[in-house]
Order: sequence, then C-alpha cells, then structure tokens
Amino acid sequence: MESKQKSPNPGVISFMKQLKAALEKKYREDYYTGQLYVGEGTITYFPFTPLDLKKLKLKIALVYVYPDDRLEIWLAGQNKNIQKAYWELFRGSDWNKHFIPPTIRDRFSIVESVLAEHPDLDRFEELAVKAEQKALGFIRDVQEVLSTG
Repeated sequence: MESKQKSPNPGVISFMKQLKAALEKKYREDYYTGQLYVGEGTITYFPFTPLDLKKLKLKIALVYVYPDDRLEIWLAGQNKNIQKAYWELFRGSDWNKHFIPPTIRDRFSIVESVLAEHPDLDRFEELAVKAEQKALGFIRDVQEVLSTG
C-alpha cells in the first residue's frame, strides 16, 4: 500500500508568497530574497538575507514549520563547513538571545527564533508586520554577534 505524503497547506503557501513579495519590494536594495521552497508537508521557506551576511556565505530563512504550526527564522550556512564554523562560533559564545541547537547534525539551522506560534494566516497585514519586526530584530542580533565575534 502506498503511503500518502502530507500536502503543504495552500493557506501557508499563499501567506509565504505574499510575505516574500512584500519583503522583496520593501528591502530590494539591501537584501537577497530567493525563491520560495515548498517542502513535502514539513517546511516552506524563502531566503531573506542581508547582503553583508550573504558575503559571509550565510543565509537567513523565513520558515513555516508545518508539524509545529509556527513561523520561524533561521540563520543557516551556504554549506556544511560554513554551517559548522558559524555554529561553533555561536555555540562557544555566551550569547543566548535566540535558540542555538545542541547539534547541527541533520539540521539546517545555526540559530533559530520563533516569529509566530499558531499564526492566523487570514490576518496577513498583522502577521506580516509582526514577522517583519521580529525578523529584523533577529537579523540585528546575529549581525551584532558577527561584528564582535
């Protein structure tokens, strides 16, 4: 018998497309915004990376995590070596503003933060403003560590 893969929620995909378009338009000059990735019922995400972090081979991803029903933001590396080096930098610091996973084995994130728990996707404007503000705060926090690090 075939196992059925859970389909991504169309409401999530619509919200993420709208959020991506809004951020892309507003931050076109200073941020790289990549394609929307729709996972197989686990995550949907798009990169929203300041150009200074992109030069360091890092990326910021706005991620909807289906099993947890939440919108998150992740700092990730362009490859496993970059990921490991920056994870060790954050893990070895006394910085505790955001979640640093205990290991990066089988993970994509170096640092994570929740933007919204059980978000109401039908309230786009309110959720988008909240997500944008929290995302920019997360990015500033990460940039601060990297500038002193």
